[in-house]
Amino acid sequence: MNTDLAGKSLIVTGGAQGIGAAIAKTVAERGAHVVIADLKEEQGQEVAKLIGGTFVRADVSQRADVEAVVARAVDAHGGLDGIVNNAGITRFVDFFEIEDEHWDRIHEVNVRSMFLFTRAGARHMREHGGGAIVNISSMAAKGYRHTSSAAYATTKGGVLGLTRSSAMQLARYNIRVNAICPGIVITPLNAQWLADNPGYIEEIPLGRPCRPEHIAAVAAFLLSDQASVITGQSWNVDGGLVID
Repeated sequence: MNTDLAGKSLIVTGGAQGIGAAIAKTVAERGAHVVIADLKEEQGQEVAKLIGGTFVRADVSQRADVEAVVARAVDAHGGLDGIVNNAGITRFVDFFEIEDEHWDRIHEVNVRSMFLFTRAGARHMREHGGGAIVNISSMAAKGYRHTSSAAYATTKGGVLGLTRSSAMQLARYNIRVNAICPGIVITPLNAQWLADNPGYIEEIPLGRPCRPEHIAAVAAFLLSDQASVITGQSWNVDGGLVID
């Protein structure tokens, strides 16, 4: 059993399902103490129970909720070693049908939340020897032509900008910040989209989509000491769809 995260205190946002749940399970299997932050209480509680972790119901776009999650992790486990900013939303919508309210909300959840968690977490980490932050972006940030909407792609580009700038500014405190850009990942949220568009999988050079566990494995690596000299990078996990 890999125990490279043994004893580490970690937060996973959006950990109630999909990629977030896979990340929470993977890091827990490697010995981490996990706090899951999500609005989906029933599912979040189930994952937390499964992995022996803690669930906190939170709107990740709200500063008070974010700071409460960080405080819970610190109080429960004596510190905070890492954060996976995974929470995100999208909607499949044409450019001309994007409403102002949707634009604002997707930016709140997909970008603002990552800044709030990075800031709150880094304030603790800089006083306690450092830590690691992993932001879940998307191949949509790098030009994938079938992205769900311009609003979504814009937020994921913002995630990369936040990752790179915060990595440079937080490096002096031994805080590492990296991003993962998933490709087509099989989850309950996109099952219908893939069923309606089977040709999208055929475009993947490796010929198969990703599973949440593939993203989780990279996240676990970036949180571990094995990645101690890696920061400011974006990791494509997409079967070769985007080459950069």
